[in-house]
Amino acid sequence: MVQKNPKRKIETRVVPIGCTDWYLLITYYDEEGNPIDYEAYFLGTTCVDCNDPEYQSLCGSQGGGGGGEETCYLDTEGVPTSETVSITTFFEDIANGIRGKKYVWTFMTGGGETWWFNSIDSGYHKKVGNEWRWLSLKHIGESKQGVSLGGSVQCKNVIATPTVGIYWAIMALNYDIEWSIICAGFPVGQSDNYGSSKAFNVND
Repeated sequence: MVQKNPKRKIETRVVPIGCTDWYLLITYYDEEGNPIDYEAYFLGTTCVDCNDPEYQSLCGSQGGGGGGEETCYLDTEGVPTSETVSITTFFEDIANGIRGKKYVWTFMTGGGETWWFNSIDSGYHKKVGNEWRWLSLKHIGESKQGVSLGGSVQCKNVIATPTVGIYWAIMALNYDIEWSIICAGFPVGQSDNYGSSKAFNVND
């Protein structure tokens, strides 16, 4: 059974004549196949006929540059985060008191949480007496999850800086998020720089 909040506020917006708002609608069903709720994700706005004097005042900087021109919306919403996805043990040497763990965590999300990027890190611990202590923390890579609606999203120029203590280790990431769409046959893009960090306890 999928339960949704029935009191969710629905926002509306005024669309000029000659323009169209595009949405992705996701419908939720109960076990009997009956629709119980939906979510709408805004994809963008396209405008045409800006050469028509009747529409020119509504086309902004587009002006009257010829019929069939298109105004595109580039969704550059991105939110740095540090949510744990999974922590698993991939190596264990009981005799020497050493173990290795794989850490997966989300460091960036966007598009109304329709896409997100995960960081994949590996850490090694050493058992001293009856307690575990950190040995090392290393960044392995990134993976994109979900779907970027209305365009593409890429994570580039990642700089990973680990800080290792006795009981805690921190992975700090600096990176660029690049958005791009094809508008009227031409690529349009934007790139912004972000930072995220995640702290791990040796007993996590």
